[in-house]
Amino acid sequence: MLESVPPKLRPAVGGALLFGGVVILRAVFAAPRIAQSGLGIESLALAVLVAAAAGAVGGLTYSFFGERLVDIPTIGPYLMGIVSVSAYMVAVLLGLAALGESLVHNGRDMVIVVVVTLIMGLAAGSGWKSGRPR
Repeated sequence: MLESVPPKLRPAVGGALLFGGVVILRAVFAAPRIAQSGLGIESLALAVLVAAAAGAVGGLTYSFFGERLVDIPTIGPYLMGIVSVSAYMVAVLLGLAALGESLVHNGRDMVIVVVVTLIMGLAAGSGWKSGRPR
């Protein structure tokens, strides 16, 4: 499916499809709760848009910085994971802010976002170090 996409853009398209798809799946499984909450289809569409855009940002970051970072001995793949996941999270936070929403309400929330971002970045880097995507 991604073969027709230029190689440098494949991670961005893949990220958009992956994260947009995850939000759609979560919405399907949470449909009864979403219906009871009164959230409209517009809110769901915006959530999918923010997730897909953030996935694209993470993928673009991977494309443009990944090759340089992965070649750093020992820590390269981990740096690549942290940088890519951080770009994704910044895009999520900015997307939510543009919609008047926020995940971060105080310093403790920011610490949680940073720690989770680092853990997920290290996990992604570990996968890349194992020789999976590159």
